[in-house]
Formats: sequence, structure tokens, C-alpha cells
Amino acid sequence: EALDTEENDEIKWLSGGGSLWFAQTNITFDAFDAVQSGKLADGKETWLETTVKGAGTIKYKRKVSCENRFDGLIFYIDDVQKERVTGETDWAEKSFVISGFSEHTLKWVYRKSASGVAGSDAAWLDMVEWIPDVATKVRTLTVESEFDEINIGVGEHKYAWGDHVIVSSALTISNETVYATCIGWSGTGSVPSTG
Repeated sequence: EALDTEENDEIKWLSGGGSLWFAQTNITFDAFDAVQSGKLADGKETWLETTVKGAGTIKYKRKVSCENRFDGLIFYIDDVQKERVTGETDWAEKSFVISGFSEHTLKWVYRKSASGVAGSDAAWLDMVEWIPDVATKVRTLTVESEFDEINIGVGEHKYAWGDHVIVSSALTISNETVYATCIGWSGTGSVPSTG
């Protein structure tokens, strides 16, 4: 797998736009393989996208060879631009910290201006690594019957319950009832604040 994420089942890749990103072995950081942006017409773009859940750190290696200032590789987290690389830029590692319990969209876009060509007219991406924040990693708990109960000890915990992420100082789950001293949660509906 050219992006080196095959051991992380949560990472699923999508590509689209005026062309697709593709795996190749000619230009890489790790001497094995990397993905390259597809060939584009003027004024077009091609994107590569995935999603991650919760807080953590995203790391990746990237390289571009294109028309300086006008063409370039742009990285977004949840539609917010985090970096733009243009001109002749060799391999470098970038790292960004992501906070929050929700799902986050990571998107790399190679964009061409309305005219002009320089260099290889492409971008490359390699060794993408998603490192979840252990302190905020969501754990899913399953209760088998209405008589089952799960007790979690004192201390701050973050747990998934249905479409909620519950942050609590103590948590007891019995069937479909959540008893907790909640610090906060995300999702739809409501969670009892005390129990």
C-alpha cells in the first residue's frame, strides 16, 4: 500500500477531481512506493481524502514539482487549509495535531492554475501516519442484557455509547441507561448528567 496505512483499518482512501492519484515506485520517500497526483488540464485539481476519528496527530511526507506560486499541493483538515506547497520542494515531513472527539476529514489537493507548466507538474505523498491520542481514544462498550452492568472506576474517561462520546469522572452502564457524572459529550440526544 503506497501510503503505508495498511495496518490501520480506520484509514480508507478516496480520490477524485480532474484525475486520480495513483501508486508508483519511481519517486518515493521510503524507497518503495508513494502516490502521485494524476495528470491535469489547466485550471483543474485532483484530490486524495480520508477520515479519522477523535483526537490525534497526522504525519506525512510530501514533495511537489510544479509552477512556482501558481500550482501547488494544499492540505486541509475539515476544510481548513493547513499548508500550501508550491514550486520545486523536495521531500519533507509535516505533522499536525487534531483535537476533538468527532470524525475529521483530511484532504490533499493538487491544483493547477489556468495556464503554465513547470517541473514535473505533480505532487507526491508517502508514509501517512495517524497516531490517535491515547488519552482521548474512544472505547466502545457493549451490554448484553438489561441486567448487565459495567462499572468504570474513578478518573476521567471517554467512551462511545451509541452516537455519543461521553466524558465522565465515573460511569455505570446498565442496558440502555447511562449513569454518569458527565463532564461533556458529543452526538445527538441527551445523556443523564447524574445517576
